[in-house]
Amino acid sequence: INRQNVQVLISLITSLGFDENTAEIIGYSAIDWADDDDNLSHEEFGAELEYYEAEQGYKPKNLHFDSIYELHYVRGMTEEIFQRLKWYVTVYPQDNNLKVNFDTASEVVLKAVALSKSGSATNTEDSDAESLVRKMIEYRRGSDGQSFTADDRSIELGQMGLNAKERVLF
Repeated sequence: INRQNVQVLISLITSLGFDENTAEIIGYSAIDWADDDDNLSHEEFGAELEYYEAEQGYKPKNLHFDSIYELHYVRGMTEEIFQRLKWYVTVYPQDNNLKVNFDTASEVVLKAVALSKSGSATNTEDSDAESLVRKMIEYRRGSDGQSFTADDRSIELGQMGLNAKERVLF
């Protein structure tokens, strides 16, 4: 995880029903857990060596995650959050570049990605992100309306009938 994709993790955690503050603590602390410095990624929500030694009795890894179970060590993570989150995250690839297969990703993941981009920077709202995800899911189901059947389609921007705001988010 890095600064470019932390908003996806935050959106995913909030989409799973957890509060924004907790999601931000986990998101920014996950950056700090894996980055190779001792500088906070966010003054309020991050956690580096000082926090981990004082509060947890261990040091941050300062390397890529090798397993999703390492999330247990990240500031703010609880067993309840982990149990809901573990189905939607992976530690691969380890180059920190977010990769989502839009043709197979769950609705929860697609929604987290779209919501992470909505807001004033894109002049869009959460409702635009939710509409985009609905259209993506509907389109890829094909003519039978069922997921994972022979007539499923690959996501194609020009074929989904997106409005301007949905296109920006896409």
